[in-house]
Amino acid sequence: DRYGSTHAAQIVTYSTFGAKQAIRDVFKRFGTPEYELSNITKKISFRDSLTSAYQRNAAFRQIINSKIEYQKAFAIAQQIEGQPRQTSIHAAGIVMSDEELTDTIPLKIGDDMLVTQYDAHAVEANGLLKMDFLGLRNLTFVQKMAEGVRERYQQEIDIAKIDLEDKKTLELFAAGRTKGIFQFEQPGAISLLRRVKPGRFEDIVATTSLNRPGASDYSDNFVKRKHGQETVDLLD
Repeated sequence: DRYGSTHAAQIVTYSTFGAKQAIRDVFKRFGTPEYELSNITKKISFRDSLTSAYQRNAAFRQIINSKIEYQKAFAIAQQIEGQPRQTSIHAAGIVMSDEELTDTIPLKIGDDMLVTQYDAHAVEANGLLKMDFLGLRNLTFVQKMAEGVRERYQQEIDIAKIDLEDKKTLELFAAGRTKGIFQFEQPGAISLLRRVKPGRFEDIVATTSLNRPGASDYSDNFVKRKHGQETVDLLD
């Protein structure tokens, strides 16, 4: 309202066809039963494209070559892999401009405000300011806890002065007792914490950094090196 409804907009995101989704959508159109679809997609690694899966996986290749319909469907799936499948709204991104966005980029009407038809990369490439506004409910929890301690025990807690190396807290993390803690409440994160066994705050930082696509491939190396089971190679 402050700058005008045509000077700010949410940002569209485009989800694309991955290898498995392309197979599912196309093969369904060919009437492939669900049990066969599941058998086919199980043969595709999340790292593989359809082409690399066909070249490297003999079992997958054998299934595709077993029926003419499969070969036709597979060829179509290869064509749509990587293409946009559907749109949604960027979780936190807002684009703002001192000029009216209607004169700058294509827009569409959203539920509450305008939405760009350019994704975040194209928005920034056009010289527009993209801001991410993140709301984290866990911060409210921390605030409420501090208020509760003040009311019940008449003690003030300075969040900025909390001991990040508190031994008992680190023991809770090492035991995986982190339900309700942001980024550490999912089974994968809890399992990794129990393997890493953080002994200092820096270990917690490393653990949450490892619990990401790509970085997770190196979690085994990190755990072994932390516990002295693998040699650490230092960069010159």
